[in-house]
Amino acid sequence: PDKPISPRFPILVRPTAIISGFGRGSSELGIPTANVESNEVLNSLETGVYFGYYLPSNELNQVYAMSMSLGYNPFYGNLIEKAVEIHIIHDFKGKSFYGCNISFVILGYLRPELNFSSLQVLIDEINKDVEITKQLCSKEGYLSY
Repeated sequence: PDKPISPRFPILVRPTAIISGFGRGSSELGIPTANVESNEVLNSLETGVYFGYYLPSNELNQVYAMSMSLGYNPFYGNLIEKAVEIHIIHDFKGKSFYGCNISFVILGYLRPELNFSSLQVLIDEINKDVEITKQLCSKEGYLSY
């Protein structure tokens, strides 16, 4: 998408706690995520995949691209609790973020939440989301955030 940022974006999410998720990101999918508590702002968004930047609190002038899944994980049948799963596109060498607070800015919407026919199709789609996120976050219009 080369169109301008929607008026409802950017959305800055101030420090929010990283919580334990379902434990599937790293182990089953090979795509580590930081799961965060939902809040009023996140609950107001439609389910789907978003992109933006993770803002580390201890690194001045440094941001990392991130994709965020917001929803119920239909592939896994999680129909009760809305999950917020952030994949930070950076190798932190196995560093754990549990118990930390993170801030992030959501710059746009990539796609709706979907169900998938197999685990491999899900992994392929997540990897496609990551590639699109990298491309978008490197565009001039988004770099100012």
